[in-house]
Amino acid sequence: MSAAAAGWICPTWGLGAELSELADLVHFADFLVELLSVPSSRRQPRGARLAYNCAFVTFTLRRTDFHGLVVAGEWRLKLYAISADGQGVPEQLRDGAVETARSHLPAGSGCGFLIVHRGEDATWLLVHWWQGDILCQHLLRAGGTAGGFEPAEDHLFACVWELHVIDHERRSWAINGLDGSPEGLRRYLGDAMTVQAGAFLDETAGR
Repeated sequence: MSAAAAGWICPTWGLGAELSELADLVHFADFLVELLSVPSSRRQPRGARLAYNCAFVTFTLRRTDFHGLVVAGEWRLKLYAISADGQGVPEQLRDGAVETARSHLPAGSGCGFLIVHRGEDATWLLVHWWQGDILCQHLLRAGGTAGGFEPAEDHLFACVWELHVIDHERRSWAINGLDGSPEGLRRYLGDAMTVQAGAFLDETAGR
């Protein structure tokens, strides 16, 4: 294989970049053998990506539970809980998050969803509500496990595990709830997702 061809296959090395050392060429050949040995149906969904060193990076999802609907004033909200350790989120913590969320929702009525994420360094609370085709959010965090949520830094939005839930909700709202009809809203509120700890992206497709 020419150096130019290798640079085209692995764009992070740059088009036509030269492999100056034989060890680099051997490493790249080993990478191609490993890539081609994986069944085509499992390559992309399993989270394999070309990183800067052209190695595999595997991304797995965190346990995500759906805990039904909660009512906050005139708002109807889906409640999700994500846990980094796969042990679930205690009821006391969920209840405290819901109480906090009630004070961060605007006046009015509608639909949305809450995400309580017991992460590795903090517990996060994402309060989401829909205004037409716009998704609104408050992001809060707590250092302990018993509540005490405070607004997070303005530049923060969501992590990759929370975005998995947000993506599901975006799709469901666009398909079911966006027209605002009673039937569409009913379908949206009944459309929730769950994820087993350690699941891969392809294993949650269509949920």
